[in-house]
Amino acid sequence: MNILVTGASGYLGSAIHESLLEDGHTVAGTYSHNRFDNLAPLDLTHDDQVAELFSQVSPDYVVHCVGLVDECKTSPDLARTVNQGGTSIITKFAKAHDAPMIYISSAAVFDGMQGSFDESSNPFPVSAYGRSKAECEEIVSVNSGNLIIRPSFFVGYAPHGMEARGFGKILRALRGNQVIDMDNEWQFTPSSVSHISQVIKWWMKQGDERPGILHVASPEVTTKYKLAQEMARSMGLSNEQMDRLLTVKPLAGDSPMNLLDVSRLAKLHAPEYSVGELLTAVQDREGKRTVSKERL
Repeated sequence: MNILVTGASGYLGSAIHESLLEDGHTVAGTYSHNRFDNLAPLDLTHDDQVAELFSQVSPDYVVHCVGLVDECKTSPDLARTVNQGGTSIITKFAKAHDAPMIYISSAAVFDGMQGSFDESSNPFPVSAYGRSKAECEEIVSVNSGNLIIRPSFFVGYAPHGMEARGFGKILRALRGNQVIDMDNEWQFTPSSVSHISQVIKWWMKQGDERPGILHVASPEVTTKYKLAQEMARSMGLSNEQMDRLLTVKPLAGDSPMNLLDVSRLAKLHAPEYSVGELLTAVQDREGKRTVSKERL
């Protein structure tokens, strides 16, 4: 199949791009500012660029991963142009090419103050980013046959963008024997970038019975501090080392929760995921990395 992945230079997008390629698909990925030789440049706010790309790729599916986060608060006009405007343009051309679209949304469409949310829960965003995602969901859902994926806190290995995200920062600190402050209040159900890739590939095979919204995360609830502890143990650090490297930094103000009810995955026989799988991957990857360093 021909698949277009927007934002393939980012954390999640690069993981999806790589996973689809490994399955033998013809995958065209895009970047915006940071050049990558195997990706195509795209300003998705320009109809002519998007039209040309769709004409060249002729995609069977479109995975839309582009989305500004901090700019929703600091540069709201730019964020609206890229997020809502860009999503509207991508959705328009996906429909014109009869290509079902997978849109990566966020648990931030919920207020995070009422416990767990399932796919039938009404969005109630309280942040600028959450409102942006909720509006993009409305744009994408106008066309039947599309999928909206709602993840929470991203974890897992990816070719690009991992270093700047929470999971990558924890890894970097533990690898470098550096102290890192982690909050132990904000609760979330972590979302693996590899698991999201698996769910997308599963969804593409479902035919007419495909769901329109899916929450994709682990069922386990954790915090950044607890996750860092588990990752440290997987890397073989002692309790003494963990106590020295991992410190608790209190959050200011309320502590919302990004808790997603993922029970629908099991009901649909879709791929499921646990934190244990992440820790196994960490143990395997970091163990090999240690051996490689020792050989050098």
